[in-house]
Amino acid sequence: MWHIAAVTLPDGHVISAYGHYLKRAAVLIKWHPDARPAAPTKRDLQDLEQFASSAILQQVARAHVDYEAKQSSLVLTGRAWLHIPLDERLAALDKNGTIELIPKPKQQGGMPVLVACAARGVEGFRIAYDQRNIDSSNQVLYSDQRVNLDRMEYSIQVASQSDPHPFTADVQQIGYVVRDGQGTFYRNGQRFSDQTETGDHGSLFHYTVKESGAREKLMVSIGALVQNATASGAFQGELYAVRIYDRPLTVDELRRNLTASSFE
Repeated sequence: MWHIAAVTLPDGHVISAYGHYLKRAAVLIKWHPDARPAAPTKRDLQDLEQFASSAILQQVARAHVDYEAKQSSLVLTGRAWLHIPLDERLAALDKNGTIELIPKPKQQGGMPVLVACAARGVEGFRIAYDQRNIDSSNQVLYSDQRVNLDRMEYSIQVASQSDPHPFTADVQQIGYVVRDGQGTFYRNGQRFSDQTETGDHGSLFHYTVKESGAREKLMVSIGALVQNATASGAFQGELYAVRIYDRPLTVDELRRNLTASSFE
């Protein structure tokens, strides 16, 4: 730990900054030169226990327990996910854009989420698997836009009969391309043969921004649906790449991205 800087406040207190470059960590300490020696204080153990069980702490992932970072992939165990702040460019993604993922998913059952953007009171946008019946279902891989659970506004659903198959437990590229408000799924640069469009006005992250009326506190979650400080649909498997574009990629561009990716 190294001393980085210090500043004296008008009331005589000093704020010292210390950093650890290798761990990319920093800490601020506020102290007073004339302060009396520290003395034990009484702690309210009940309050401490309540804080320790809060949802905030449960979102701090532990290496080698909740995830593992390999040379070319991130292994998710279903207990961790990624948060991406919804900056201005991501928030503007609407009727044209591409979300490309290269996962190696596990057959875990349920409805594991690949990408999502939700808000308080708004289900929002997501891309997910539906593994409840991968052999005979009209929805094995899908996109979804809705405000309420009981009213879907737009969706692309890839059926189990599709060629290529919408779910296999190997490394694959999943591309969701939105062009002029119409979504299309691809696997390894090949369009799924059996996919159904429901509704109209397909969108990406801007859908959640528009329906919630907010942007500053919204985030894109990779590997889970995060809403109201809770997570659901956590993904299990490996992630080799997540790429987001502000334009619809062509089939050739998807294939070039796949060829350039490393799966070691």
